[in-house]
Amino acid sequence: MANIVRSSVSSRLRQVALAMLAAATAAPVNFAAGEVAPIDHDGYLEYQFRTSRNENGLNSDQHFATWRGRASTFVWRPYILLLDGNLGLSRTLNQDSSVSKNGTIVTGSASANVFARSTFPFRLYFQSRDSRVDGDVFDSDFSTRNWGFVQRLSSRKNGGSLSLEYRNSDTDEVTVNGRTKQRKFGSELWQLTGNRAFGRNDFRLVSSSRKLTRSFPDQSQDRILLNLRHQFRGNARFNIEDTLFYSDERLNQNNREQFRRFLQFNGYSNWRPATAKPLIVIGRLVARDVEAGNGTSRGSQSFLLSGSATYQFSPQLTLGASVGVNGSDGDSLGSQTGTFQRLRGSYRGRGIGVGRMTYNWGGALDLGNSRIRRDGDDSVQLVSGSLSHGLSRATNLGGGRQLQLSLTQTATALADTQERREQSLVHTANATLSRQNGRISNYLRFSASDRRRYGDRPDEFQLLSLQGTSRMQLNRTRSLNGGVSLQFSNSSMAMMNGDATTMQMMDNGSFTYSVTISYTDRELFNVQRLNFLSQLRYFSAEFRDDDAFSQENEFDPSRSDSSWRNELSYRIGLLELRLLTEMRDVNGRWNGHAFFSIRRYYGTT
Repeated sequence: MANIVRSSVSSRLRQVALAMLAAATAAPVNFAAGEVAPIDHDGYLEYQFRTSRNENGLNSDQHFATWRGRASTFVWRPYILLLDGNLGLSRTLNQDSSVSKNGTIVTGSASANVFARSTFPFRLYFQSRDSRVDGDVFDSDFSTRNWGFVQRLSSRKNGGSLSLEYRNSDTDEVTVNGRTKQRKFGSELWQLTGNRAFGRNDFRLVSSSRKLTRSFPDQSQDRILLNLRHQFRGNARFNIEDTLFYSDERLNQNNREQFRRFLQFNGYSNWRPATAKPLIVIGRLVARDVEAGNGTSRGSQSFLLSGSATYQFSPQLTLGASVGVNGSDGDSLGSQTGTFQRLRGSYRGRGIGVGRMTYNWGGALDLGNSRIRRDGDDSVQLVSGSLSHGLSRATNLGGGRQLQLSLTQTATALADTQERREQSLVHTANATLSRQNGRISNYLRFSASDRRRYGDRPDEFQLLSLQGTSRMQLNRTRSLNGGVSLQFSNSSMAMMNGDATTMQMMDNGSFTYSVTISYTDRELFNVQRLNFLSQLRYFSAEFRDDDAFSQENEFDPSRSDSSWRNELSYRIGLLELRLLTEMRDVNGRWNGHAFFSIRRYYGTT
């Protein structure tokens, strides 16, 4: 009996033990299974065909077969670590006039976001792109690799924040307009951004260090920028704003170095006291230190301290006064200081009705005194006055159309105690026609101005400008947009002849234009998801910036003066088709391009 009881008890114990063991082993399994994050994945298969033809006989055909997959997930919890990435494999076939070449292109990206919902999120990323796979860039084929990180810190108590960012980029240019050019570009950037509020004071800091390199021409550029801004929010009537800006730029090209340093402090205050009539008091301090050179350096320092007040005596009469002191010191100009005082009054008469137009008139008078101390002590008194009048009219033409016309004439005369005499006469004319009626919006503006200045250095300047835009929503799916800009300018300036005894008028004229027309249909031939875009662009050549330190000179992109682009796309289910054609005028040479792609999507999203 006892044996039977012991046997029964032991059997129960074994069952309990097995049940506990099963539970113990199942619990971690269920726990782990609950922590396995879902993986969202999608991608596509694509075939691309590109063909290019130009007047130089440099023809090429390109075939691309691409697989791209993307996946995203998280580790443990979504707010702990988010992972996202994609991978693309492309098989290429390039055919030109003389040779056929196969190749493989690998592209992709990856990113990790750590504690994305916290006050200290961190992001790390990498990206590899190739223009031949990613899009319809025809004139330049290039591959780019980018990587970097961003670390942010923020405070929920005072709203302050701090951000540190690093970006690194390398670009390999393969061809330009069908011609092989192995050029490499590099960029490395460190940037620190922060802001913090202390009571009524707001501080914002932006600091960056950037290095640019390129292989042809052999060139490197280093830039250090610092911008510190302070703002004091006193009340609605008083505020202060200060800015400290520093830059250090170095350009090394063909083992020759240029440099430029710039330091400036700009302080500004605005006070609107509670007076019976509007009064504005403004104080300003500007201090500047500049140094530049190419082998040898030349520097200069300058400052300006000024105060001004503007008093609105009546709706027509405004009075103003300003005083200040300035100084400069440079390697070429030497040292000098100066003071100035100025009184100004302006009057704007009430409009007078003349038929259907309004006659406006007004005038201004300025009195100034300035003193410059250099080797001696020179004081200059100046008086200037101006009179202006004109006609204006605003007419409602009905149907949402508005017409505005204005004609003005301004005469100015100036004289000082250094026998400077100057007079000028300015004429302006403006006409604006606008229409806003339902789905139609049109705008057309014509302006003309003529300025003639007489005196010691006469000059002339004329400007004609025509600007227009039109937006028409033809129906629910179709729209037509256009824009035009025409501008003609001519200037004449008196220049000293080589004998330094006589003056000669030098003329300079220019004409610029820009025309853009685009047509969009989101349901071409009444077929849903069949989209069509046609865009025509025609504009004059733009001048490049000659400043070696300018951002425009970091790269040398081809300039398109004219182009006609047509794009057709269609998607049904998971299948997408795209056809693009383009004619371009690049640097005076015509190029024709065509692009076709068919893409099949797949995946969970």
